[in-house]
Amino acid sequence: MTDNTNAGRPAASIDVSTGIPELLAIIAQRVPDSVPHAGGLLYPCGLVLTIDTGSMQTVAGAWTAQVLFIAQHDWFDEAMVISIAGTGHSADEALQNAADQYASAYLPAILKAFDGGRQSIEADIPGNVHRFAIPDSRPILHNGEGDPVELWRLIAAEMPHYIGTKRAYWIEMTASAVNGRADAEVRVNGAVCHRLSDILFEDLTKRCAGSAGYRSDKQLVMLLQHADTVTECPYDKQRVGDLTFRAFRLMQNIRDEKTMRATQRDILALTAVRPLAEELLAFLPEITAQLVVQYRDNDGLIAMPENGAHFRLNRTQVRSYGYIEDALIQYLRKQQPERREINQVLAASAKFHAVAEAMKKGVKLEDFRVSELAYKVGEDYLVY
Repeated sequence: MTDNTNAGRPAASIDVSTGIPELLAIIAQRVPDSVPHAGGLLYPCGLVLTIDTGSMQTVAGAWTAQVLFIAQHDWFDEAMVISIAGTGHSADEALQNAADQYASAYLPAILKAFDGGRQSIEADIPGNVHRFAIPDSRPILHNGEGDPVELWRLIAAEMPHYIGTKRAYWIEMTASAVNGRADAEVRVNGAVCHRLSDILFEDLTKRCAGSAGYRSDKQLVMLLQHADTVTECPYDKQRVGDLTFRAFRLMQNIRDEKTMRATQRDILALTAVRPLAEELLAFLPEITAQLVVQYRDNDGLIAMPENGAHFRLNRTQVRSYGYIEDALIQYLRKQQPERREINQVLAASAKFHAVAEAMKKGVKLEDFRVSELAYKVGEDYLVY
C-alpha cells in the first residue's frame, strides 16, 4: 500500500552536505584529469571546482536536491556559480542526478573553452577592442521530446551587446516546456538578461505550440578574451563594495537640492577613478529601487558623455554594475537599514518615481516596463 502522508507538501529540509565527497567523486570519474585540491577538484587549466549543497525536499515520493557547483579561476572576476536541481526517487539519486547534469554539459563546456576556438566575437563597446574566442565544442543537455536545440545559435548575434572588458563571460541558457507552457532564461555571469531570455522564449513557444509533452534544453557557453586585447581594470569587486557602502551612507545627508548636489560631489570624490564614481552615483539609487520594488528591469543603459555622442550599453557590459548590485544585496541583508534610510536613496531613483507614478494610475507591477537607464559621464568616460 502506498503511503501518501506527505503527498502534496514538501518534507522538512535535511542536511545533505555530507554527500559532497561523493558528488566530487562522481565528477572526477566522469570528467577526468583532476586532482584533489582544497576540498574540491583542480583541473590542469587552473580551474578549481567546489560544491555546496542546499536543502532537499520530497513531494509524493519525488526528491529534489539543490546543488551549487562553484568554479573559480584566476581569469574569473567572480566565482562561476551554477545552481542545479537534481531529481530522483531517493535523496542519493537526486544528488547524483545533479552531478550527472553538471558533468554531462556544464563542466565539459567550461574546460573546452580554455582550448580556444576557431571563431571569435568582439564586444560592442567604445574604446579598446575586446575579442573573445567562441569554443568549438558547445555541449547541450537535452531531455524529453524532440531533438536538441543549440540555444547559443539563437542569441549569438546579440552577444556583442552583452559582453564587455572582463577576461571571461559565461552564458547560461535554459529553455523548457510542459504541455505547451514555455519557460526560458539567459544569464550572463549570473545576471538575468531579459531581452535574450525573450528570444529563447519566443522560439520555444513557436516550436511547442500545440504540444502536450515535455522538453528541456540547457547549454553553457564560456567566452574567454584573447590575451592581446585584455586591459587592466583599476579597481576590483571588494573596492567597489566598500565604496557602495560609503555612498549609501552619504546619501543619508540629502535633505534638499543643495544637500543633494553636495552629496553628489562627495560621492564623486570617493575615488580617483572618475568612470567608477560616475557609475556609482548613477547606478546605486536605481539598483536599490529594483531590489526593493522587484519590478522587471531593463537590461539597457545609455551613457551620455559631455560634448560627445550618446552610446548604448547593457548592464552586463559595465563591470561595476554587478559589483554594486552584489554589494547592495549584502548591505540590505546584513545591515538591514531602516525604511527611512532606504527611502533617502530611493528619492534619487528616476525608475522608482516612474514605477510609483504608474501604479497610481492603476498599472500592475508585473505589467510595468521601465526604460533604459540614461546616465551622465565625462567626455573621457571609459567602460571597464
